[in-house]
Parts: sequence; structure tokens; C-alpha cells
Amino acid sequence: MSQAQNLPTEILCSIFEMIVAEVALEADYEGSRAPEGSPAPISLMSDAVGRPSAHPADPVANCTIPSQRGCFLHCVTLSHVCSRWRYVAIELPSLWTRVYLGYRAFFGHHPDDDEAAEMTDQMLTRSAALSICLEIALAPGDSSRLSARSISRALLPSVARIQVLKIAGNQHLITAVLDVFLECNLKASNNQSYASLSRLQLILIENNADGLVEDNADAHQPFFPPDLSLISPYLSSLRIDGLQVGSFPRWRLQDVVLENTHLSWKNHFHLLAKTPANRLVLNRVTIPTGGPYVRHLQPHANTSSVTFLSLSDLRCDAPEHQRKDMYRTFFALSLYTDLQELIIAHLSREAMAAFLAIFGSNHAVTLSAVHRLVLRRVKVNARAGETLAGALPLIREMWLDDIDGSDEFISVWKHNVAVWPQLTEITLDGEILQRTS
Repeated sequence: MSQAQNLPTEILCSIFEMIVAEVALEADYEGSRAPEGSPAPISLMSDAVGRPSAHPADPVANCTIPSQRGCFLHCVTLSHVCSRWRYVAIELPSLWTRVYLGYRAFFGHHPDDDEAAEMTDQMLTRSAALSICLEIALAPGDSSRLSARSISRALLPSVARIQVLKIAGNQHLITAVLDVFLECNLKASNNQSYASLSRLQLILIENNADGLVEDNADAHQPFFPPDLSLISPYLSSLRIDGLQVGSFPRWRLQDVVLENTHLSWKNHFHLLAKTPANRLVLNRVTIPTGGPYVRHLQPHANTSSVTFLSLSDLRCDAPEHQRKDMYRTFFALSLYTDLQELIIAHLSREAMAAFLAIFGSNHAVTLSAVHRLVLRRVKVNARAGETLAGALPLIREMWLDDIDGSDEFISVWKHNVAVWPQLTEITLDGEILQRTS
């Protein structure tokens, strides 16, 4: 320690920055991996031995914000070694750009105590004018005891510099934090004053999951789906798990991942036709019902910027006898001719049947821009292969994973060079299959 004490401040700062950069790199790597026991993330590419690996433009990976907890605690540790290290660490803005906030960041020893919020405000100012990557994670019981005033007191002075935000908690916490961004933007006098938030991940943790009872009066107020067009107008990356959204931003959105939520027809059309989003993932999403019944894929009046579309484990709340029609309408209105990469995964038999049915028999509209197709855990047969060969004629890359009826499906391509002529090989459960010459 005595030798470290003798180091010049500039060298000590460089050491701190290198240490934190290494910890942050490890956190980003761990954050990109699926938790043990969880399903593998959706991916399009395979490595040399056929194992799934992340696609370079995979929105699931792009929209997943790694935890900041380890990096933040490491910086806190550096600032608690000795008085000199503390002085150097606190005065080094780059150490405080990755921040993790838990329960004690907002809540003191009693509800009216502002000390915790004031300390959090002071800690956020350590990053000076630099952008902040912020994670807020609270258990449902802790979330319910927080007041919106404490959250606003802690975050509002620095909210304009928060560029990356991850929130895990109940709806009370998520709403209170997003309201701070809304307040900032409503007060903005020009575009430069808006919050700079560009990446957002929201994870809803239901209170009743652990049998918890909310004891905060604010928690019993009705919640309204957040309007992200006002909260984060410059958002480019969005991942939502369990939360319903009222409106999406329309100016810079690129990657969108929606999970465990309900999608309205309004937001469906907005995402596909009114935003610049390139990549859209819908996983365990309840599709909209009602509206016009569309039987087949047809030309759209609008073009879509979405070139990557993943539809996985879709749900439908319609009566059983109406579900196939609802799925059919949803697929017909979701597939634009601009599409280039398509993933169909974990669909029920009625959903998969509806997907194939929209292409009809005459293929009046084909998705000729689609060059990459992934099918995972769905039922197919030779007829499905023939249907997709006509509807997606220019496939160059195909991955099949845990497919029921894969032999029949592959035989359509393997023994007929007229079917997908540009497709020279198919990856089936990690094994590369060649076309029969």
C-alpha cells in the first residue's frame, strides 16, 4: 500500500481507469450470455461446429443491457481503500459513468428522510458532464415502499445525461423513474435540452409473484402504459419484458424486443410502418385481436424499414374457434416485402398452420428479399417446404432447430435444384447438410 501511495495522481488515475474498463468488459461479456438453465437466446448464425452463436446484428443481444452492479461496486471499493484513493476516485469522472442503484439509494431510515436521495444525487454528479449508464433494480416489496418524490429528487438533476437505462422492478418503480424523464422533456426549451436516453430496458417484476402486499398509497393508483415518444424521443434500442407500452418513439428507433406483453394493432402498425426500426423481436407476445380479417399475404400500402423479424411463442386471447383467423391476420399484416431475415420459433400448431396459410397457393405476393430463414421448434412437412419455397424463393441461409418433420421438409430442397437454388447447405440441429448433386 505504501508503494501505491507514492504513485503520481496521473498514474493512479490511469490504473483505476484500466481496472474499471476490464471489469466493465467482463460485465458486458457476462451480460451477453444466457443465464444457466434459461433458453438459448435467439440467434441466426452458427459457429464452425454448428453451435448457435449471436448474430452480429442480433437485436436480442443489442437490446440487452448488462448489469452495472459489479462495475459500480468495484468503483465504490476503490474509493474506500484509503483517503488518497478516495480523493482520486471521487474526482475521476470516468469511474462513475456506470451506476447501479438499489433500495437504499432512494429510501432512508424513514419515508420522509431525503438524505438517501440527496446522497444519490451527489454520487451521480461525480461523472461531471459525461453520459451515464444507469441500472435500477429493486425487489417488488422495496419498489412499493418508495415515493415518486424521492426518485425525482435523486435523478432529476442528472437525468439529461442518462444515456443508457435498465429498470427491474414493479410498475410503481418503472412509472416513477420514467416520469422523471417525462418531467425533464416537458421542461425542455429546445431539442438540445431533452434527455439523451438512447437505450432502454424495462423488466416488470410483479408484486404478487412472491405474495407481497403493497403498503404505499401511491402504489394503489391506476397505471397507464408509458408514452415512450415523450419519455425518450431519441431512443434507438428498446427491450421490454412484461410491460405494456402506450406509444413508441418514431424518430431513431432501430432495435426493438418485446416479451411477455400485449401488442395493440395501433402499436403493431406504428412499429412496422411508422418507425425507422430495422430489427423487431416479438417473444411470448399476445397478438391483437379484432380488426379486418386478412386471409393472404398482400401488398402493403406502406413500406417497412424492418428487415429482421423474429416471431416466437406468440399467444392469442381470442376464443379457440377464432384463433387461427386471428393468427392468419396477424402474420399477413406483419410480413412486408422489405423483410430480409425471418425467425419463426416455438409456434403452436394452429399458429404455424396460419403462418403457412397466408401464402396461399398462387404466391401472388412473394418475400423475395428474404435471404435468411430460421425455424425452431415448429411442425413442418413436405407441403410446408413447397409453400415456403414458393413464398421465399431466394433463401441463401437456413437454420432448422428441433423441428418436427424435418426429414420431409428438407427432402423438398435436397433432391430438387429448382427449390431454393441459391441455398447450398442447411444447418439442422448443428449439423450441416449438403444438397444431393
